[in-house]
Amino acid sequence: MRTKLNAHPQSSRRHMLADIEQIGATAKAADALPPNHQVPGLALRASKPGFDIPADYVKRQYPQAREIWIEAGHKLQWEAPADVVAATRSLLTAKPARQAGL
Repeated sequence: MRTKLNAHPQSSRRHMLADIEQIGATAKAADALPPNHQVPGLALRASKPGFDIPADYVKRQYPQAREIWIEAGHKLQWEAPADVVAATRSLLTAKPARQAGL
């Protein structure tokens, strides 16, 4: 027996649109949080234009974060999957700031 995907496309679309409408509120809430200095951070940044955030945004929110610029656009994981995997592995093996003596 075959399962029908997206049996209710209008419902899925409605949920997706509702999620999209919340992006601004979610970003404001994240901006209001104090910086977290205990968690290792990594920011993958696209070098191609199209999704620009202020230059100091990452450092303001996550002062300990390391920024990695990837030769790609907004869809980093599709355009440069090997770079994304390498960066993720480096983060997963990083020691928390306290253990690293920072």
